[in-house]
Amino acid sequence: MLAQDVVLHSDGGGRVIAFRNPITGLARVLRLYAGLRRKPGAEPARLLRPMLIDGLPGFASLDRGEVLQTTALAVEDGRIRAIYIMRNPDKLRHVARILAQETPGSPH
Repeated sequence: MLAQDVVLHSDGGGRVIAFRNPITGLARVLRLYAGLRRKPGAEPARLLRPMLIDGLPGFASLDRGEVLQTTALAVEDGRIRAIYIMRNPDKLRHVARILAQETPGSPH
């Protein structure tokens, strides 16, 4: 599903852990994900819901430590060319509000 020249971008805003530089290339992205999976206590992210993110297909999830993140996928010719992971809490306030309104029993 990933293009040979896939690029992974992430933004933690200096407030949560994120990759400092883009990760480029199929082999490097796959190695990164394999390495993350091998880390002690590595639990898969918990999917909250699919959603459009800046017009791209993607999803919201909770990662380790219950960190809210969105992942958007830029798809060309049937392959994922770019992955955009947003973990910066300042930039995700609107997503957190939307998700809170959708959760049964949450204050509106």
